[in-house]
Amino acid sequence: MNSKEIKKYLKENGIDTKNISVKGSNCGYSESFNITIKDINIDIEKVRELAKTFESYERDERTGEILEGGNTYIFVNYDYNTLKLANEKYNNVVLNIINSKLKEHCKEDIDAWNNGNGAVRLSDNIIIFRDGNTYEVRESKSYKTLRTGIDYIAEKLIQLGKLNEVIKEAK
Repeated sequence: MNSKEIKKYLKENGIDTKNISVKGSNCGYSESFNITIKDINIDIEKVRELAKTFESYERDERTGEILEGGNTYIFVNYDYNTLKLANEKYNNVVLNIINSKLKEHCKEDIDAWNNGNGAVRLSDNIIIFRDGNTYEVRESKSYKTLRTGIDYIAEKLIQLGKLNEVIKEAK
């Protein structure tokens, strides 16, 4: 298997691969592939699901530890600069959505949020929890949770593949 085969497979399964790079590396007796997405409109979860077909590793049946040698690891992430630029573009939009959603809450909930301890649901699947200056962006179906500061909430929504959902439901 090589990078071209992975990219071809993604394309055959409906992924626009013009803004995706696939780089392979050999790490001893195993290999790894880094798939980097350079467009936030590409569904990262779909790419991860498709890429799983290439991932393989053996586990010790007693301990569950991954055994060495002959493994293939796949890592899928957005490009750092792509995330940074998208966060700059969308973070204020997300903060405005949070503020408008807060207006739907009772006074006690709003006060709790403003005092640094509360939660607000942005969409059917996304909840933002606040604990002081730390925010947790949680996808409620899978319970995936990413911690962040107020300046990077949009970035975390992008990493979860949920920014478009939040913006769409806010309209």
